[in-house]
Amino acid sequence: MSFWKRILTLGKAEASNLLSKLEDSTKLVKQSIFELEKEIDQVQKSFIEVKSIAVREQYAIEKLTQEATDWRKKATLLVTQASQGKIPEEKADDLAKQALGEAKKTDQQIALHTEEYTKQNAAVTSLEQQLDKMKEVLQQYRNELTALETRLKLAKVSQKIETQLGNFGENNTTHNLINKLHDRVEEEEALAFSMKSLQEQPKKLEVQIDNSLATNDDHDQLEQELSILKEKINS
Repeated sequence: MSFWKRILTLGKAEASNLLSKLEDSTKLVKQSIFELEKEIDQVQKSFIEVKSIAVREQYAIEKLTQEATDWRKKATLLVTQASQGKIPEEKADDLAKQALGEAKKTDQQIALHTEEYTKQNAAVTSLEQQLDKMKEVLQQYRNELTALETRLKLAKVSQKIETQLGNFGENNTTHNLINKLHDRVEEEEALAFSMKSLQEQPKKLEVQIDNSLATNDDHDQLEQELSILKEKINS
């Protein structure tokens, strides 16, 4: 195994190890989200229960407040009618005192319900804040999970591509076949060139002979013309 192939193998192993760790991280985030969703569900139920108690207390306070107001109105009406002589004063005073006594009892009930409502309302506010915080964390976990899953997909695709590219190396069958085909084409081209050269050699020789003969003919003609010119001059 060559040095670079060993490096490639180690790189693939490391990439596979990182990919495995990334998958583990994704699983951990999913587990955290699942557990947090269960906690949120429990807090949501507690919130609804406490909220319902607070609502009932508020309703009781409003009802008792109206009752206390009605008792005081009755006491006022009795005193007014007594002053107008419509009801005997002694009887009116007695009934007015009873009405005021009922109003006072109602006020005591209102105080108890108000105290309970304050506690429950504070619990509602606290649970609501916790619930909002937990939902915020849950959304953050979901965003991280989405990011991790995206990275995981990209990592798997990248690893697959790198593996495929690694298969296209020097030891790849297709690569070897292409090299052999390239060598075969070069051999065929060399053979074609040699055959062409052999076919052209007789033609080249014939051209050389023709050119030599033409040159000799021209030389003889020039010599003849020169002789005729000399004869004219000497005669």
